[in-house]
Amino acid sequence: MSRESSNTGGLEVTTPSEFLGFAVGDDHRLADWPQVVDYMRLLDQESDRVSTIEIGKTTEGNPFLLTFISSPGNIANLDSHMETQRRLADPDKISDTEANELIADARSVVAITCSIHATEVGGTQMSLALAHQLASEDDSRVRRILDNVILILVPSLNPDGLIKVKRWYDATRDTHYEGSIPPYLYNKYTGHDNNRDWFMFTQAETRLVVDRLYNRWRPHIVFDIHQTRSDGMRMILPPFVDPVGPNVDPVLQSELAALGTHMASELTAAGKSGVAVNVVYDSYSPSRSYSHYHGGIRVLSEAASVRIASPISIDRTQLKSDRGERPTTKSWNHTMPWTGGKWSLKDIVEYDLIASLACLDSAARNRDTWVGNSFKVLRRAVTKQGNPYGYVIPKEQHDTGAAQELIEVLEFADVEVQELTKEVEHEGLALKPGDHLVLTLQRFGTFAQTMLETQKYPDIRHYPGGPPKHPYDSTAHSLPLAMGVTAHELNKPIEPLPRLADRRKQASFCYDQVFPEASAYAINPKSNASAKIVNHLLAAGFQVSRVSHSLHNGSELLPPGAFVVESSQRLIESLRDACDGKFAD
Repeated sequence: MSRESSNTGGLEVTTPSEFLGFAVGDDHRLADWPQVVDYMRLLDQESDRVSTIEIGKTTEGNPFLLTFISSPGNIANLDSHMETQRRLADPDKISDTEANELIADARSVVAITCSIHATEVGGTQMSLALAHQLASEDDSRVRRILDNVILILVPSLNPDGLIKVKRWYDATRDTHYEGSIPPYLYNKYTGHDNNRDWFMFTQAETRLVVDRLYNRWRPHIVFDIHQTRSDGMRMILPPFVDPVGPNVDPVLQSELAALGTHMASELTAAGKSGVAVNVVYDSYSPSRSYSHYHGGIRVLSEAASVRIASPISIDRTQLKSDRGERPTTKSWNHTMPWTGGKWSLKDIVEYDLIASLACLDSAARNRDTWVGNSFKVLRRAVTKQGNPYGYVIPKEQHDTGAAQELIEVLEFADVEVQELTKEVEHEGLALKPGDHLVLTLQRFGTFAQTMLETQKYPDIRHYPGGPPKHPYDSTAHSLPLAMGVTAHELNKPIEPLPRLADRRKQASFCYDQVFPEASAYAINPKSNASAKIVNHLLAAGFQVSRVSHSLHNGSELLPPGAFVVESSQRLIESLRDACDGKFAD
């Protein structure tokens, strides 16, 4: 059920073309990140429907923005709405009566994230037009969206990349290289794979979004806008192809399929051809789908690219298949094939804009369903018994630092990790005090299970008895295997369950002992984190040696290859800086 306001008449706010000096999507023209930032801040000043905040800095020091768009009343009460979301996302702490009252008062929360791959510029450019339309227009659809939805718009998930891409594009205009991919990474550390970080949280941008958006606002829908190759479909939307993530709640899978199909139908109704569903992309890996394990869905769109901002012309005969899709054939999942011709950035912007508004309108019309189903999914997560019961991560590890980092990954995703307080014999294991217990019967237990279990990628064939289908992406994401950490799966409840303690925070590769009288410090190489310490020391100008034989360091026997650094007060200060006030093992 949606709410309707009775306001009439639009608002006078600066248009993107007035601000930029060109229309969004014009050939050869791109809004740069500083312009996007300034425009979103201008809308904040000109419209009481908009609130733009900077939530931190990118890897290279640029502002990272969230732009909230909703009715003036919703914008004025964002803190209250966020508290409603927080309570609904903790279903074992509220009664059914409280839940129903909260659901009746809640809004659908939709996050639209743009252009994480910086050469896929259409999303960020479109965000200007979308923000303006919602900030200024006052037709019944816009009012319905504003009243029932809190949109959290991320104009760019990769501002550093947009700056680099625009600089390269402008420098190569009218040359042989116009529209080419820049010859350097558009994310400083990960390049194109920055969208595979939604389960390890290694990048500044990922951590900002998870911490300040996903974990605080618990969006029911994340619409992630991308682009793909030029000579295929014009736009691809869910439902995804098999395999799906086996631990994703079936309600979320169904909602994803329904919303993607709805968005495709709205594009087709608007005369936009070449829109397909259920081709190419899967949703198997959590590395791209944080929301699927946190009570929401992630909708992916992939629009056909141009040469950055330079238009292209493609004949129908040039359209081709990549992973079994048929761009020239009409079918149930591709109802109106594109016939070829000019394809431009403006086309991408128009497709993205229609898809975004269709997504928002569904969230508005079906507000109670989106909010209620998210609560049901999380309530089921804390009440549904099944295997596995949980996982134990022993305190004693070959690499204690890696185990700490794994646990910190889980905790960053709001998974509860506790410590055993007494010894327990269970399923043939001698569990000890200080061992870490991760129960799957918790609100985000599916994320914990997906990260800790060993994957068995399904056997999917092109046809019965035929060759296997090539996986779209990674086939496994088991963190214990990837990080060399021992984790034991538990299939039966521990009965009686001893008192559990909150996990004690520990540095991942340091400890508290200080030996200012020592002549040298030795760093055990068995920990992956030793490389971090050594690189820090080398960068600070220290001479680091490695021993060729076993080395006794008090009661500890260090193996060949141990790092040794001559002690000094400056070394102690440098180690304190590297270890957050603690010292290397």
